Amino acid sequence: MTDSRSYPAMHPPRRIGFAVTCWFLALLGGAGAVLFGSAAAMSTDSCRPDEIVFPCTETGQQVVFWLPPVGWIVSNLLAWLTSALLIRRGGPRWPGVFVGVVVYTIAMVAGWFVAVR
Repeated sequence: MTDSRSYPAMHPPRRIGFAVTCWFLALLGGAGAVLFGSAAAMSTDSCRPDEIVFPCTETGQQVVFWLPPVGWIVSNLLAWLTSALLIRRGGPRWPGVFVGVVVYTIAMVAGWFVAVR
């Protein structure tokens, strides 16, 4: 079944600007997530062997490392999904970028709170 709805036309410079913004945020966010996850995992190096605080456990270290990259992936998927839904309904696509940034920020803040115990 084909989709016979017409989608709103955008000027090529606006589409290119949107694409460049999305790629820039995705690459910068991915690098930031990996670096933050690595730094957060290394922040548990000062844990003593007898500590039972969550970030000092093996599971806690894995959560501290993987929370920012997983949050980055989820934020990209939600931004893409939100933009796609808005475009299909004839709305602007930029709020999808905002959704992605908000979800990414929540994941990074959650990672920070877990890492600092």
